[in-house]
Order: sequence, then C-alpha cells, then structure tokens
Amino acid sequence: MRSSEHQALPALGRDRAEGQSKMTADLMPAIFTIDVDDRPTMTFEAQNLREARELCHEHWLKEDLAEARSNGVPLWDGKAKLRARRALPYETALFSEARDNGQPSDGLMFVYLVEVDGSTTDTPST
Repeated sequence: MRSSEHQALPALGRDRAEGQSKMTADLMPAIFTIDVDDRPTMTFEAQNLREARELCHEHWLKEDLAEARSNGVPLWDGKAKLRARRALPYETALFSEARDNGQPSDGLMFVYLVEVDGSTTDTPST
C-alpha cells in the first residue's frame, strides 16, 4: 500500500508542474492581429484574446486607423468591423522581426501588415 501511495505522489507533482507551466504560458504575451473588414491590418502583443479584443473598442485606436492611409485610402472607414484574433505564423514572424529591429519601447507596439502612406508628401522630382 505504501508503494502505491508513493507512486501517486510523482503523478500529482507532474500534474502540478504541468499546470504551473500552463499558467506561466498564459501570462506570457502572445501576438495578435487586428483585421479591418476581414483584411489583416496590424499585429501587436497582448496577454490574451480578451485583452486583444478589447483593444478593438478603444477610441484612440479607431482614430489612428481612420487617420492612417494606404494608397490614399483610410485603413478604417469608421464602419468596417474590427476583429482581433491570434496572429498567423507569418504575421508573428513579421512582428518579431520588427520588434527585434526597432527601437526599444515600454508602450504598445503595432506592426502594420499593409503598406502605410508615409508622413512626407510624395512630389514628383523636377
């Protein structure tokens, strides 16, 4: 009887260790993508999907998306659906590359997946 109790203890410890490992993974940020009208538009880090989805309701983000342009067209028209989801592997790779090559930041970092018009005006050279 004593040996069966002894065998049960390592299994308990293993389950507890696996649970702790899962909890640690849940605390690590993950990469998410915001789709604007089903078009992958930007990636960012969040603690979980709920936090990522909440970002889609932030007024400041909607303003930024409405002001940012791609080929002269706003990234968000004020009506299209904004949807957060886990980033696909290639989107995660693009985010990681930008994070590793960019300036260190304590704030929220977004990586656009679409070409965003620059802040300088494009004028023909004469």
